[in-house]
Amino acid sequence: MNYKNIKILSLAFVFLFVFNSKAQIDTNYIKPIDNFIAVGMSLGGMQNNFDLRGSNLNYELNSNIVPNIGLWFKYKKLPALAIGIPITSVNSDTLAKSKGIKISLKSQVARGFIVDGYFFYLKGFNFNNEKNKNVIQAMYNTYDININLELFYIFSYKKFSYKNAYLFGELQKKSKGTFTAGLSTGFTSLSTKIPFFKIVNAENKDLDFQAINTFSISLQGGYLHTFIFGKNKKWFTNLGIFLGPNFHFGAANYYRSKEKNNFNNLGLHFKYKLSIGYNINRLSIRLFGDGNSIGFRPSQSTSLNNSVIAFKLGSIYRF
Repeated sequence: MNYKNIKILSLAFVFLFVFNSKAQIDTNYIKPIDNFIAVGMSLGGMQNNFDLRGSNLNYELNSNIVPNIGLWFKYKKLPALAIGIPITSVNSDTLAKSKGIKISLKSQVARGFIVDGYFFYLKGFNFNNEKNKNVIQAMYNTYDININLELFYIFSYKKFSYKNAYLFGELQKKSKGTFTAGLSTGFTSLSTKIPFFKIVNAENKDLDFQAINTFSISLQGGYLHTFIFGKNKKWFTNLGIFLGPNFHFGAANYYRSKEKNNFNNLGLHFKYKLSIGYNINRLSIRLFGDGNSIGFRPSQSTSLNNSVIAFKLGSIYRF
């Protein structure tokens, strides 16, 4: 993608943003709940996994599921803030214990525009060969810093409520779906203080890295659909799938080489969202889940797929 195309796409998003700032909704499909304060709490967890692939070798680098308590707060029309606080690790003492923290920012900044982002830091991963998963190497001092921020546009914004499924402030009255299009940017820093391999040969030398720092830009198209059901139409479930190319660049440092490998490649970005919930007057009970998978190519012979999975069960009360 050249700069001219980026400028055209950016101008299109600015035009749509200004156009949507005063857009109206179809009240046959959406019931707005304005000027309120909302607080909530959730219990859930997250996991961060990497698939490392060489010419003939496949390895996995996995964190444990890190349980956390989520705290949500929203003041009237300001963006919602969600903070994940880790509480413990549930795994055998023979494995590395994953510890970390996650902060999320979710908001509908204009009628058709959604901002969704997160930052998390994890320490403690476990490394194994996909062909021999019973042999696991604990990587206590392996770290991952992951930042992701996306802006996407909802085409059927007059009849489809993203807030009903994933934010606060609206109720979806009838089932409705919508196509989406957007941009996603991110930064991933994966590093380890000890080598993955005791013996390095020609096949795995490109996988024996000390640190990989990657910036990415993704173009994504997707589809979201909310189903409303139940006797009183208070139950809802939503499923969303997003897919697009991922342009990434960065640098990799290796233990047994003083050379820094700079890379600039194309990969695939896949994401899904799901939720199910029940609205009871001022109280909403919801189960959320989402997954984010980004493919990187640090060199021509290796690939690194970074996947993040999160889930939570929580409730939200509106004052």
